[in-house]
Amino acid sequence: MDFSHTGGINNVNIDVALHAKKLGLKVIVYGSAVEAKGKVTRHKSGKTLFEIADIVVDSCVPVVDASVVLKKITKTK
Repeated sequence: MDFSHTGGINNVNIDVALHAKKLGLKVIVYGSAVEAKGKVTRHKSGKTLFEIADIVVDSCVPVVDASVVLKKITKTK
């Protein structure tokens, strides 16, 4: 089972990943390891999606890469 996730701390994704492992499936996570590092999981297991994964495909995207500064746009008639 594969997951694409930025932080890997949300309950539902972790629950699904843990259940997939119980069924004998491999868990593959695609995401940014840098973005996930230091985040506190919301799951009772204390683990993030990246810690549960059998394989992590690191996108190497830096923190807040999706944030861009837009120049001021003027309204035209």
